[in-house]
Amino acid sequence: MIEDLRQSPLHPSLLDGPHHKGVEHRTRAVTIRALGPRRFFALRARDPAPLAASLRERWPVELPCSPNRSAFFPGGMVVWWSPDEWLLSLDDPGISPRLPPPLGGAHVVDLTGGLVAVEVAGPDPRALLGAGCWLDFHPRAFHTGDAAQTLLAKANVTVVMTNDAPVYEVVVRRSFAPYLWRWLCHAADVVV
Repeated sequence: MIEDLRQSPLHPSLLDGPHHKGVEHRTRAVTIRALGPRRFFALRARDPAPLAASLRERWPVELPCSPNRSAFFPGGMVVWWSPDEWLLSLDDPGISPRLPPPLGGAHVVDLTGGLVAVEVAGPDPRALLGAGCWLDFHPRAFHTGDAAQTLLAKANVTVVMTNDAPVYEVVVRRSFAPYLWRWLCHAADVVV
């Protein structure tokens, strides 16, 4: 049995300050929690048709070919990153091959060690995200399945609205994850 020895940069032992008591922070308006472990892959394809067919063979999902859209399936999601690039996010049960999944028609790059996912949910996550980002998260403008690459509190992130509750998934570079975690927790305490 292969043990998964990866450690999240959001592990409580690696965080200092008042927001180090676990991988979840709750206020009356929001819940912020570290998601994981996850596997992340960048998919590049000039022609999306073979990639779309290959994805459909492995998972019940359609490749999002419209800008700033995502598609969900049990155990993961695919996010449009650019006209020829997508982010594939897979739940990691702890025992999984370390090779990227073979997908026809695409170049696949494993980004697992470089990205971290955080969920922002609750009655008012829009106010929290809006405090650090210029995007309009109002339901008229940002819907379930919408995705955006932007700056959140000066960190490059991909924000995906995963359901109407509303729940957002924020994917950030591993090196920025502790900073963004602290910012989100502090802003949740002060702003929201």
